[in-house]
Amino acid sequence: MMLINNELQGRPEWLSIFNTRRFFEMHSTGQNSIYLAMQDEENASLQAVVHLTESDKDEFVSPFRGTYGGYEFSRIDMRFVEQVIHETESAALERGAKKITLVQAPSSHDFSSSACCFNALHRAGYHISGQELNHSVAVTEAPLMERINRANQKRWRKCEREGFVFAEEQDVEGFRKVYEVIRENRASNGIQISMSFEGLMEMHANFPGKVHFFSCSEQGKIAAGAICIAIRSDILYVFYWGDVTGYEQYSPVVYLAENLYSYAMGAGFKVLDIGTSTLHGVPNYGLIKFKEALGFQASLKLSFSKALA
Repeated sequence: MMLINNELQGRPEWLSIFNTRRFFEMHSTGQNSIYLAMQDEENASLQAVVHLTESDKDEFVSPFRGTYGGYEFSRIDMRFVEQVIHETESAALERGAKKITLVQAPSSHDFSSSACCFNALHRAGYHISGQELNHSVAVTEAPLMERINRANQKRWRKCEREGFVFAEEQDVEGFRKVYEVIRENRASNGIQISMSFEGLMEMHANFPGKVHFFSCSEQGKIAAGAICIAIRSDILYVFYWGDVTGYEQYSPVVYLAENLYSYAMGAGFKVLDIGTSTLHGVPNYGLIKFKEALGFQASLKLSFSKALA
């Protein structure tokens, strides 16, 4: 194995946006940080990626910003995973790290990789420093309507009867309308949206064709919107979604969810991820109930920490 710390040529399908060099550089500017890519010595193919950024004195985290970071592998071989962890710790120690904290991808993204990383990290002396429930659904040929409960099936039919229209927005004006729906929805619940519109536009520019804005409209007025990121070639992630006050009788997010699933199916995605349903491990009971009534299932999203010195 050869460890490198330079620009990668392209992005392999197994590597998520959050672990690309471009995403790393967008958010770690000016910090003590390191981006590690492990290549095969014989054919120079990329085998593994991890990046670390100093957040507090002597503590290096992955990611510094973003939904997750941690380790991603092109192949799972336990001896190789162990070697990568060892090489990463050595590189971090050279940068002055005394502690490492990693947020791994939800287990539903790759159950085998998640299990092997858990085993290797645990044996290497890491402890679970955080755990969240993350909800997603496997995208198959079966429609989402077969998985949602009867009450949501009725809500979907009501939206269909009333002529609701699902669409992917194609210009900045449409993007902003979707963003404003979501921002206002969060504000009505006392929550500040975590990313500015300008920040999303930067993501849109840096990752062409990966950031999507969807709307659900009734008589030309947006009733609900979603901002999704194709975080991997096979995973569509609902970064934000929400509806407009006054449409409670329709529950347009239900109609939105079914259409997002159909979009994911048509685009060849294998997983539709709608994000975490806990905060610092504490369940949002209403949110969990809502997601599971739509047919989404929980998996674990774990954080690991280790004191190096």
